[in-house]
Amino acid sequence: MQSSLVSVPGGVSRGRRSPTALATGSALMLIAVLVAVFGRPVPASAAGTGPCDIYASGGTPCVAAHSTVRALYGSYAGKLYQVRRSSDNATRDIGALMAGGVANAAAQDAFCAGTSCVITWVYDQSGHGNNLGYQGPGGVGGSDTAANATSESLTVGATGPTRCTSTRRTATGVTATRQASPPAAHPRPCTW
Repeated sequence: MQSSLVSVPGGVSRGRRSPTALATGSALMLIAVLVAVFGRPVPASAAGTGPCDIYASGGTPCVAAHSTVRALYGSYAGKLYQVRRSSDNATRDIGALMAGGVANAAAQDAFCAGTSCVITWVYDQSGHGNNLGYQGPGGVGGSDTAANATSESLTVGATGPTRCTSTRRTATGVTATRQASPPAAHPRPCTW
């Protein structure tokens, strides 16, 4: 570790450590605290568990669990959110593909094909009923709008030679497309 002495008013000298030394020290301190509290280092992720399972195992369960991307419990297989189609105001609940899995984007894409959709409800996965609903325009300072459910498209978890595509859509058409092909020799999920 590099250190230097810095003089401060009053004739007292204090040690100053480099940013790298501080970051390393902070990381080691965090590991020491985790080992002391849990008896062993905490893994980055555990198979079959979601973030709320991990919090609950540490004694701090989720009192609300909202996501439009994935289930936050390893066993959750219910609805994640609701979309409303602009062409006829019909609604559809979108759930996870499987327990603990990602949202069923194909169901949303099929329901919203040829029109636009907004998110009207985000369901609480914790079982406490803390659902979030769009309530209409706000007060002073402008109007609030429901989240646009069709402005972005993203493939999660594709591996191998699969091409992942993310397209941004607007009212006037497609504005940008990003594509990535994971190398066949080193397949990994596409991420943005």
